[in-house]
Amino acid sequence: MSAPEGPFPASISFQNCKNLRTLTTFNCKVSAIDSTLISQLRCLRTLHLSHNDLHELPDNIGDLIHLSALKELPKSMGKLINLRHLYIQLCDQLNYLPKEIGRLTSLQTLDICPVYGSEDDEVFKLGDLGSLDRLQGTLTIKVLGDWKDANEAENAQIKWYDGTTWPHWMMSLYNLRVLSLDSCYCKFLPPLGKLPFLEKLSVSYTRVRKIGVEFLGIEEAQTSIESSRRAILFPKLKELLFWRLNDLEEWNGMEGWKEEDSDITIMPCLSSLRIMDCRILHMLPDYLRRSNLQSLEIIGSWMLARCCEEGTGSEWPKISHIPNIKIEYPDRYLEYASNGYIQLL
Repeated sequence: MSAPEGPFPASISFQNCKNLRTLTTFNCKVSAIDSTLISQLRCLRTLHLSHNDLHELPDNIGDLIHLSALKELPKSMGKLINLRHLYIQLCDQLNYLPKEIGRLTSLQTLDICPVYGSEDDEVFKLGDLGSLDRLQGTLTIKVLGDWKDANEAENAQIKWYDGTTWPHWMMSLYNLRVLSLDSCYCKFLPPLGKLPFLEKLSVSYTRVRKIGVEFLGIEEAQTSIESSRRAILFPKLKELLFWRLNDLEEWNGMEGWKEEDSDITIMPCLSSLRIMDCRILHMLPDYLRRSNLQSLEIIGSWMLARCCEEGTGSEWPKISHIPNIKIEYPDRYLEYASNGYIQLL
C-alpha cells in the first residue's frame, strides 16, 4: 500500500477490511500511525513498516494478538505472544528494546538486539535473552551506553561499539564460546584471554592499533609472570581470525616470557589462525613459536607476508613449525606444507 508522507491519514478506514491479514507500507516516509486504525485491524498477522520515518507506534499495537511478523518496533510488545519474526536492523534510532520482549517466547528471528546501559527495569537487558530460547540464525548485539549488565550467552557479535574502552560486562560472559567483534572503535582489544570457554574469535573492521598483553588478560608483561603463575590464557581457543584491521601494526607477546621457565600457558588449543587484509601488520607474538597451530593463512597482509618468508623473514622462526602455511603476496601465492612448498604464479 502506498501512503503520503507524514502521519498515516486517520481518514483512511478499514471498516470493510476487518479480516485483513497483511498490511505493508514500506518506503512511504510515514511518520505516525493513528491508534484508531490499529483498533480496526484485530485480525492482522503481518505488519511491514520498514524504511519509514516512524519513531513509535501507538500503545494499542499490543492488541494485535494474532500478529506473527512485525518489522517495526512498538513500545508495547508483551501481548504479541504469537510473534515469530522481528526485524529492526534498519531502525537506526532505536536504542533499546522494551522489557516485554522477554515475553515473546515464540520469537524465532531477531536480527539485531540493541542494548543500552541503563538501570531502568523496563529496558530489555542482555540477561533477558535467556527467555528467548527459540531464536535461530545470527543475532547482532548493538552495544550503546555504559553497560554494567552480565550475560550467560554462548554466542555473541558485538558490532558498532563506539566507546573508547570496552564495557566491563564483556568479561562476565563466562560461558561464551563464539565471539565476533566487528566495526568497533576501541584502539585496543579487551582481555579475552580470561574467558575460559572461548573457542572461536574473530575481530574485523576495528580500530585497534596494537595487540599486547592486555589481550591475554594481563596488564603488564613484567608483573604477569609473577602474578599469573600456573595460568592458562585462552585455554579453549581453537580458531582466531583478524580481518581488515587497517590500523593494526604490531601483535606483541610477553617480553621475557619462556614457557619452559614459567607455568603460564598461552592458547594451548589454537589450531587455526587467519590474518586477512591487515596491511601494515609486521609483527607476530613470540608465544606462537610454541603453539600447536596446524594452519596459518596470511592473505592480503603484504608487510607481514614479507616478514614471514621462509628462512629470511624476521617472523619465520615463530611460524616455521606450523605444518600448513598459506601466504598471499601482491604478485604471487605461496603454500607451504609439511613436504615443502608450492609456488603458484
